[in-house]
Parts: sequence; structure tokens; C-alpha cells
Amino acid sequence: MSTSERLREIERLNLRPNNQIALKILPWDWQGESSLHVLALALWGIQEGGINVELPGPGATMDQVEATVIAMRDWNPINAMAFVEGDRGDEQTLVLDADESPETNAMWVLESIRAKIDELAP
Repeated sequence: MSTSERLREIERLNLRPNNQIALKILPWDWQGESSLHVLALALWGIQEGGINVELPGPGATMDQVEATVIAMRDWNPINAMAFVEGDRGDEQTLVLDADESPETNAMWVLESIRAKIDELAP
């Protein structure tokens, strides 16, 4: 996928409801056109929002979640969006809420990513 095709795909995916909510609640200095808004929200949550999704028991650490979010910015945007939203056929498991705080929404995105990492772990 060329850079221009990738940016067009990101632009298209950023029209999806979760990305529109993420854009609406993201601080302006975290908003950009070259990344999926849900990934920007997740990274903001880690770096600025003080979000920590480490839960008791086995599973991905916060460092692993952060590394995954950073790596996802370079993935095919379609795959990254499916990974975040947890698409299973017609069912979308992540739904953000504009009436909730940016921190709460960032936590939901990060928890979704952590759950997917844990699901795929051997």
C-alpha cells in the first residue's frame, strides 16, 4: 500500500463512529490526519492521561500494550481498526461514548487492545 493510499484509507476509516468520537474528545494537539483517531486516543491515554490497564493475573503488561499501540500506527489501517474494534463478523465489540471522559474512552480502547493481545498469546 503506497503512502497516499494509506492516508486515504486512514481518512476513510476516521469517518467511522469510534474514530469520530475519539476525534471529538482528543485534545487538539493530539489530533492528526496521519493516524487513526482511536490509536491517537489510546496513546494519549498512556502518555498524557495516566491510563494503566495492567490487571491482576497473567496477561499483557502496560509496556506491551503501549508497544502494540505504537506498532499499530504502521499496520494496514483496516487491520488496525479491526484489531481495536474487535470485529467478529457483524459484531463490533468496542463502542466509544462521547458523553464519557477522554480518559474513560482511552481506557476502553486500551482494554480492547490488551484483551486482543491476551487472546492471541500462546
